[in-house]
Amino acid sequence: MIFHRTVVVIALLGLATGAFAQELRGKSLDAAPADPNAPAPIAANTPAGIISIYGIADGGVEYTKPAGQEGTSEVVSGGKSGSRLGFRGIKEFDKGWNAQVVLEMGYTLDNGTLKQGGRTFGRQAFVALNGPVGTLAIGRIPAFSAGSGNFDYVGDIDAFLTQFGTAGAGSVLSSAAGLRLDNTVLYSSPVMNGLRLGVGHSFQNDGGESPGTGNNEHVTITGLRYDNGPLSIGASFDIFHNPTGGPNEKHFQLLTAYDFQVAKVFLAGGKEQDLFDGNDNATSTTDGANSKSAVLGVTTPFAGGTIRASYQWRNQTDSRNVRVPSLGYEYYLLKNLQLYAYFDDVQGKGALKGDPDHDHRDFAAGIYFRF
Repeated sequence: MIFHRTVVVIALLGLATGAFAQELRGKSLDAAPADPNAPAPIAANTPAGIISIYGIADGGVEYTKPAGQEGTSEVVSGGKSGSRLGFRGIKEFDKGWNAQVVLEMGYTLDNGTLKQGGRTFGRQAFVALNGPVGTLAIGRIPAFSAGSGNFDYVGDIDAFLTQFGTAGAGSVLSSAAGLRLDNTVLYSSPVMNGLRLGVGHSFQNDGGESPGTGNNEHVTITGLRYDNGPLSIGASFDIFHNPTGGPNEKHFQLLTAYDFQVAKVFLAGGKEQDLFDGNDNATSTTDGANSKSAVLGVTTPFAGGTIRASYQWRNQTDSRNVRVPSLGYEYYLLKNLQLYAYFDDVQGKGALKGDPDHDHRDFAAGIYFRF
């Protein structure tokens, strides 16, 4: 298995680098809509189309102190944003129409292993047709609500960009923690007067499909994004089919931001119902509880960088409650090279008090390089 993965990666690297004699630069489809730190990927024009390589290398040191336990100091990968290596191909086949493929793997800098359960291209892997009426994609795709991926509608509408570990809004807004879906068909509309709409369906969200539709945890996703000057709004609604016959799990989240120039203010809210899959919700809940969440955040330019601060709140009907105050700072050495540091205090309340996964303090600092 490892040999096969290595062959795939080497082949893709060879295909891309072999055409570097005619280098181009273009927009990274992985970048969030308003991400000022995303450089163009390395790209080459070949007979098969434009082939690009892009990625992130993010390494740092983190100290974590769970409630009632000794703290741990460790080298980490992805303190700000998950380290990744991606390949993109695009070929125009008619006026205004093109075919695209994206293959993106997540890896760790501290020990060199693959993330996302060891998948070769675990962050996203899809083929798509793109044209004036929108984009149709098929594959393993992050949801509109995920805070990452090519079809992300919400990632930049959070003070911590739904990144920076548990400082990101995914600590209380479950889908924004990086909801990735296998076996997905997705449509995303073009931008119309600042508005985008999307809908998709996963026939089985993790692994291969089983015989009988009802035996799979299929997921239906919808999303909305609106931008008008300093105002940004993102909304999503995700429904997880319960293969045991119980109520379906549902995630709704609404994120807003307004840029006052001297500061950008963020406000978000979420409601989740009938939580049954601990892998898909922020508090690992399986008892059918409901939750309400809110996030308030602010960013402001300071001394060649950005100060980030937020407060996250989540209450559940089973008392698995969470509070997360966070403070961070990024310093821009280059457009795509940053030093960062942040602190968060994940406070487990009620049934989560003393749970080391949901009651801990973290301090991290590191280097983020996007290429």
